[in-house]
Amino acid sequence: MIVRVGSANPVKIRATRRAFQMFFKNVKVHGMGVKSRVSAHPKSLPETMRGALARAARVSGGCDYAVGIEAGFMKV
Repeated sequence: MIVRVGSANPVKIRATRRAFQMFFKNVKVHGMGVKSRVSAHPKSLPETMRGALARAARVSGGCDYAVGIEAGFMKV
């Protein structure tokens, strides 16, 4: 199984690998640096979600799963 992460951040790649290995035996996780198309520090939940979805969409070709992880600030 091939999983692509829309980030070159080793922490995000490692977290994705650990999560998928909990459910699947043969997992190859590849990080790919892509732009999130949102501000460097998203300031709302909708903007953070748009960034994560954009990251996943940009790496979705040629893999079984595409993952987008985006951090953001928001008032709760």
